[in-house]
Amino acid sequence: MTLRRELMEELGFALPAPGPLVWRRRVTMTLGQRRWRQSEDYFLIETAAFRPAVQAAPEAGRIREFRWWRLPELRHSAERIAPTALRRIVLDYRENGPPAGPLPVEIVGD
Repeated sequence: MTLRRELMEELGFALPAPGPLVWRRRVTMTLGQRRWRQSEDYFLIETAAFRPAVQAAPEAGRIREFRWWRLPELRHSAERIAPTALRRIVLDYRENGPPAGPLPVEIVGD
């Protein structure tokens, strides 16, 4: 499963079981001299705190920090968070549980 591989490569986290799918996003962007289209599915995974350790992910050079957010911090932060809907996704899940029915797809382009 791609989710398991990505979590291991980017965080050093062995996923015991995926949580619910809570968001879908399609992104079109220019990176370097190339156009990219990517599909992103967001799963909620509740876990005890652990120390993230990037394995061999290409993103390693672009990660500035890892951070654990408590709900009040996430709710009131003025920091730029990506995806921009993350705050709403997490808070909606905490207040209402997993989404019911088909999820809308957020379309993002540069």
